[in-house]
Amino acid sequence: MLQVLNVVVRVVFGVLLISLSSSSKFSFLTDTIGWFCIAIAVILSLMGRKRFDDSISWAITLVETHSRFAGFLIMTFGAFLIYAYV
Repeated sequence: MLQVLNVVVRVVFGVLLISLSSSSKFSFLTDTIGWFCIAIAVILSLMGRKRFDDSISWAITLVETHSRFAGFLIMTFGAFLIYAYV
């Protein structure tokens, strides 16, 4: 279920970025990020359940060591989206 939810959220986010890129200040960049999200969703949908579970387990081990940096990147990306569309 987690794999399906992950793929669906990435596809929805990618389609939203692509469809709204014309109203963005950085239309090429938001369009590229949208296509990148859809490409990752395709790759994740083609992964088997075992490989997906292994990749999630690997990502969780990184959270312990790099959580502050990841939080900074997520906040920076959110601020970029706000700036690009407002």
